Amino acid sequence: MRTTLDCARLKPGMRLGADARDRRGRCLLREGTALTDTLIDELRRRDVRRVCIARDETRSEEELAARRQALTRHIRHLFRYLADDPLMDELQRVILDHRMRVL
Repeated sequence: MRTTLDCARLKPGMRLGADARDRRGRCLLREGTALTDTLIDELRRRDVRRVCIARDETRSEEELAARRQALTRHIRHLFRYLADDPLMDELQRVILDHRMRVL
């Protein structure tokens, strides 16, 4: 979920729920960027008044387990024709590890 906040209410650690843009529409920060004091100051300096912030969604252990299973099935499906290749096995593992960390 996302919510829009005035830059005066931003705090370090918040994550952008959408790209932060200046008045000309230029992208200053990408969606998902974790805000720091420096980045917040820069947004204010560039006269950005409001940004979209990602709100944490609390998921139950059952929901997380289901998402992990679905993700594992999806990654395996993508690599289904690349069996018996050690490099592809390693790539699959790295991608799966990365995706699991961002759940």
